[in-house]
Amino acid sequence: MAVNIQTGPYPLFPTDLQPQLMAFLSMAQGTSLILETMFETRFGQAQGLVSMGADVCIHGKVAVVSGVTGLSGATVAATDLRAGASLVIAAVAAKGVTVIQDAKYVDRGYYSLVSKLKAVGVAISRIQAPSRS
Repeated sequence: MAVNIQTGPYPLFPTDLQPQLMAFLSMAQGTSLILETMFETRFGQAQGLVSMGADVCIHGKVAVVSGVTGLSGATVAATDLRAGASLVIAAVAAKGVTVIQDAKYVDRGYYSLVSKLKAVGVAISRIQAPSRS
């Protein structure tokens, strides 16, 4: 189900939830519009979602999100806490393996996320990045 939202102070949609909603909308039927009025850089998750097969186009403060029938695993990078959460949502729904680089951002806001997701049946693991020598 497609929706149109505008972020902003209450009673508008909370900007902190916009990245996670974008992940869900990328798999919903129809085309949704997100008008981000609070932060210019709040669409940091879009590139990772597109890498996974999402149909997201950014036009300034507006994201156009057309739902696709499925996402595919990819290597993506978390650019901040909320973008990382968005990518985790997409990864759980995607077919195949997704590697989220810079997961440290997700760790900042979601305590024991890997073990909590495992507890509900998600196939997830933490891997160490190769050391740079």
